[in-house]
Amino acid sequence: MNGTIALVGSGEFTPSMEAVDRALLLATGRDRPRVVVLPTASWPDGEETFRRWAAQGEAHFAALGAEVEPVLVRGAEDADDPGNFRPRSEDPAGQAAGVFAAFLGADGIHVTGQDGRQKAAPHAASVAAVSSPPLAAVVGWMLRESNNVIAENLARQVALRERRPASFSGAAASVTAVLRRLGVPGGVHLVDGSGLSPQDRIAPAVLAHLVSLASADTQGRLRAVITGMPVAGFSGTLAPGGSVFSGFSARSRGLVRAKTGNLSSVATLAGLVYDASGRMLAFAFMTDQVRPVDLGKAAGGLDRMASALAGCGCRGR
Repeated sequence: MNGTIALVGSGEFTPSMEAVDRALLLATGRDRPRVVVLPTASWPDGEETFRRWAAQGEAHFAALGAEVEPVLVRGAEDADDPGNFRPRSEDPAGQAAGVFAAFLGADGIHVTGQDGRQKAAPHAASVAAVSSPPLAAVVGWMLRESNNVIAENLARQVALRERRPASFSGAAASVTAVLRRLGVPGGVHLVDGSGLSPQDRIAPAVLAHLVSLASADTQGRLRAVITGMPVAGFSGTLAPGGSVFSGFSARSRGLVRAKTGNLSSVATLAGLVYDASGRMLAFAFMTDQVRPVDLGKAAGGLDRMASALAGCGCRGR
């Protein structure tokens, strides 16, 4: 098979281009002596960059965001960065194409080069396809890593389901609409899907309500929101050294399950905790107007508040 292979994605989070290569190999055999890998990346009507937030005072976190594209390897992050701290790729589609081309080369397939990103031909035949892991697994991955790139792509999937543009604004409007249908009270103003924008506003009561709603969901539709959150002292951004939120006391380890969040001057923690009597409590703590140098101290304070709940004999929910 000679010619061009267009690498087309629709927001799947394939752990490795190796899976794509295996699927192509099974579909075509090794009769692929000379190909060009063509990265294609564009959400319909989509805006694709985090850089706008840099102009609003979040330059550091904007730098950690890759372009928001539907073709990417994992979260377009550095594979040697389990703590999720290094800047992400500015060209996720190109990165994915390069990784894919390397796997082809290892199979003895001669790759002649990579064209710039383009759209696949309208009637191009599908040679092979790979699906992402189940949505629940992707949600858990996003929550544990606090992965903004995955959050934005998931929000765009919501926008497509809601028949809105797959853009920052379309995703924000779609997520807000879904929250209303779930009966979440007011107090939400979103302009993106990850929370990186300083323009986002969400009340602590809303977060606590969402956590409580997910924990009480007997049909399992929201179960991944709970099971996917980091566990204090064990996983994700609540693991020792996982983020600025790692100061939980020994008595609260394993008892607090929560999502972390922080910008340059904001720290938040929302989740579930079991108190001394075994009662499950939903909580949401926020602190703002924090100096960047004091962010770790502020996060530690939220850790201690959640730990206090774990040791209390609280009543109610």
